[in-house]
Amino acid sequence: MEKSNASVYHLTFQKCGSQWIRDVLTAPEVAEHVDVRWLGEGGNLMKRGWPTASPGNFIGPVYHASREDWEHYRQPGDRAVAVIRDPRDRLISWVFSMTYSHVSNGGTDLIRGPLQKLGIRDSLRIGMDEFSRCFRAYLSWAGGSSDGVYVTSYEEIVKNELIEFQKIIGFLEWDVPQASLESATDRLSFSKRSGRERGDENIYSHYRNGKPGDWRRFFDRETGQLWEKHFGGVLTKLGYESDEDWYLGLPEQLNDLPQIDTSESLHEIRAENARLREQNAELQRGIAATRMALDAERNQ
Repeated sequence: MEKSNASVYHLTFQKCGSQWIRDVLTAPEVAEHVDVRWLGEGGNLMKRGWPTASPGNFIGPVYHASREDWEHYRQPGDRAVAVIRDPRDRLISWVFSMTYSHVSNGGTDLIRGPLQKLGIRDSLRIGMDEFSRCFRAYLSWAGGSSDGVYVTSYEEIVKNELIEFQKIIGFLEWDVPQASLESATDRLSFSKRSGRERGDENIYSHYRNGKPGDWRRFFDRETGQLWEKHFGGVLTKLGYESDEDWYLGLPEQLNDLPQIDTSESLHEIRAENARLREQNAELQRGIAATRMALDAERNQ
């Protein structure tokens, strides 16, 4: 069968489970049944333009793409899966990632030290400034799926991983046996990757918490009001709240959060230990996936 020139795009935002979702959709158990391949191509529209990967492949994650970007750049036959997340949970995840777990680079090096010295309320203000740069693109996905693009959320996938991934695969018209998809989702689950259940937190891990609704531990009424002042209507339009007074139900003052050591050197040691453990686990999964692919080739 001749390979199609139509591409599949994974459109999303940072801290929306992007690597997990990409890994499931490109897992060897899935890839052996489809004619698109992930060639390591993705992109970040805040840093560079629309990716120019070879057509007919899986392209993603593509970060910070709006619906308008998709409509402008898509080619005939292209399909996309767009994944968003409650932006308050994304905010918390961004703050903890930049403060503790994200690998050191130009961006984290500039902001990590100051964040480690701030309280959670001021850290969230800095995170809101980061969200202000992408919230219009975020909001463009309100209204759900449309021609050529399936819009879903991190929360929907977490609620029932297998069912939501089946919906995605069905939309893409991929003929993937359920057993193969079950194998991929199980192998790449939060518990298998982190060694913990969702909600069991490790702030130094890339897989910190993974539980939807975690923002409630960090938002007091003033923080919620500040959010609504700057991003009014975002949560209602995306379906995460029924009205814009949602913050009135938040406590006026948060219970004390656990105290953590503010020694930067200690943070780096703990974060590096977590990264090494996760990299080792990733290598083991890669070895297992390679063996699966080789076995599949021998059995063809």
